[in-house]
Amino acid sequence: MKRAAGVGAAAIAIAALAYDPGAPAADPKRAIGLILATIAGAASVAGRVPADRLDPGVSRPVVAFAAFVAWSGATLAYGVPAGARDLATWVAAAALAVALDRWPRARTRNLALRASALVGAGASIAAIAERIAGARGAFVHGGQGNANWLGLLLAVALPPTIALVAGRRDPAAGPTSRSTRGLAAVAVAIEVVGLAISHSRVAWIAAAVTSIPIAAHLAREARGRLGAAGVAAVGVAIVAALVLRATTVPAPDPRPGDPLHGEDVAVPIAWEGRLWIARSSIDAARAALPFGVGLGGFAHAYLDAQGARLAPIAPKIASRRFVNATTAHDDWIELAVDSGPIAPALLFGAIALAAVAAVRTGFAAGAASLGALAVCATGDSPIRQPAIALILAVVLPACGGARARILPRRAIDLVTTSASALLLAFAVAAYVADRRAEASRDQPPEDRLAALAAAARLDPTNGEIALDRGLVALDLGRLDLALAELARSRPLLANVGTDVAIGSAHALAGDPERAIEAYERAIRRNPASFRAHANLAAPLVTLGRLDEADRHLAVAAALWPGHPRLADLIDRVRRARLDREAR
Repeated sequence: MKRAAGVGAAAIAIAALAYDPGAPAADPKRAIGLILATIAGAASVAGRVPADRLDPGVSRPVVAFAAFVAWSGATLAYGVPAGARDLATWVAAAALAVALDRWPRARTRNLALRASALVGAGASIAAIAERIAGARGAFVHGGQGNANWLGLLLAVALPPTIALVAGRRDPAAGPTSRSTRGLAAVAVAIEVVGLAISHSRVAWIAAAVTSIPIAAHLAREARGRLGAAGVAAVGVAIVAALVLRATTVPAPDPRPGDPLHGEDVAVPIAWEGRLWIARSSIDAARAALPFGVGLGGFAHAYLDAQGARLAPIAPKIASRRFVNATTAHDDWIELAVDSGPIAPALLFGAIALAAVAAVRTGFAAGAASLGALAVCATGDSPIRQPAIALILAVVLPACGGARARILPRRAIDLVTTSASALLLAFAVAAYVADRRAEASRDQPPEDRLAALAAAARLDPTNGEIALDRGLVALDLGRLDLALAELARSRPLLANVGTDVAIGSAHALAGDPERAIEAYERAIRRNPASFRAHANLAAPLVTLGRLDEADRHLAVAAALWPGHPRLADLIDRVRRARLDREAR
């Protein structure tokens, strides 16, 4: 049993820690996670895993999570195609959870504990190595792509790792050997350091309200089994964390309060920014009731809602409040925007059912891990991170709970396995496309156009690739291609700059009416866009709408006084007035 759990934990760790600097951090994790889910599901369908001796149905927490994934997938039908990336992450987690739900409870709990320890320690070791090598701020990410996401992962992985140190003789999980407890103590120490050097305040709060109580609870029950090694390891971890947090490495271009350069944004400023994003996101959720805008549509809905909030504000103030938020920094709100209130209700139900079952059956570490996830989801986007989704996939079935017989067990296995296999093809294609797009950045423009075209054929849902190709074509003066790619990118990627670029392409093509339409779309989403206001003046002058041109140039001047382009544009309007009067 322990050997099988160890092999499974190693496989989960490989998927959760996979990292490729030539692509977004989530890409390899998502693809490998789907491979694991497909293999586990196929083995379950074939009946090649020892089934639990419980009711043959599926535990209710796993059913609730699978329902959340199914409902979110249904809303992709009217959402944005890029939402398939999140769906692939969740399908991998759901298929894996369904397959593991057949395992004997002792095996799933051993797997959950060991997988959490391996993933947490592995990510922390990578982050510590980055920090020692001189990386700072957001670049200390432990292979997770972002320092905040590293912190979220560690907050979720820490409680099960602590449980391994305590070595509680859980009748379901079985006894833990002394060597395992010693290694787990080292893992806890490493994870504490990794958590300390991450920039996620949300993760620190989540760890404080879950890991500290679970550690105290398990320490009391361990009755001395923690030993001097465990206490020493935690003490060393605290000292090392304080040293790493206090030590700074000079940045080549330090910017005060910039997480990219190792400095945390002041709490009042960060809090104000999060509140602004939350309020605009709630506006978007209300406007999208009852079924949401569709999976992947959050960023578009957010920009529209934020634009409405910014419209009555003075441009200079609006420019400081505008945020091109790709997430709500709150999974509950973002899920409501994407898929309506049904989606967060189902996810919360899965977590709550599992946590209650875990407490009732003595698996306090599982409840604490799920509690950390719920807290993190209130201040960031953990559920969209593949590594965290994989931890959730092993913790949910380990918690147990009453079982439901909605469909024949084999039918559920077949559906989830088929879904993971289908999305695996998409995930691999998207991964290769991202690699090709990233590799093309150093190529000459014409070669880059060809490379981006090949990447777009692999993943036509990628709005960033279409935008990059459109911008390169625009720089080369290939206006037809630029307009086609920019227009293709616009519904796929929420970005005010895309409309500005479309306006510029239309202006160069001699179509001032369409240029004006594009610039006005950009201004509706960001009333404080200097480029949109300034660029809009030229086509307005062409059409003789000089008063409107003056108004937009006045806004541009308020946003960026003394910009070198403004003098030429203002002079152009003045000469146009003189020409009109001379007639």
